[in-house]
Amino acid sequence: MAVTLTVGTNTYATLAEAVAYMATRLGAAAWDAATADNQAKALIGAYQALEALRWEGTPTVSTQPGQWPRSELYDVNGNEYATTTMPAWLIAAQCEEALALLELAADPDVTVRRGLQRQGVSRVKLAEGVEEDYKPAQPVAGLHSQEAYRLVRRYLLRAPARVDSSM
Repeated sequence: MAVTLTVGTNTYATLAEAVAYMATRLGAAAWDAATADNQAKALIGAYQALEALRWEGTPTVSTQPGQWPRSELYDVNGNEYATTTMPAWLIAAQCEEALALLELAADPDVTVRRGLQRQGVSRVKLAEGVEEDYKPAQPVAGLHSQEAYRLVRRYLLRAPARVDSSM
């Protein structure tokens, strides 16, 4: 059964937008090698990761299924983003996170290592005198793609400053 993408419900970008974005990006071999169905699945996974973030602004309509589009969200020049469309940087971030998910899925070594990490393994002896230490793979803000995080970080809610009540 083919995966259906619905903007605002399970994706920010259409498959056509993602294909166009990846066509201009160097290092998108995992995207190029994936089937359209797996590309769509990766976009949905990226959408879910981005939806889990805490964003500035408010959803444009209180009954919309996803967090986007948003109102009361401003660019670096103080202009409010359009409340009827997805910002280009959000579409790019979704594409970058989808690429990271496809890269993870395509590398069996990464899959094995992540499985070991989830089980609490921190060191593996590969051969005499050859060991591999694992540091937990910590996604940044729940994202696997550093580039996706770079694109979205200025629009994420910051934790409120802690007030020292002892003063």
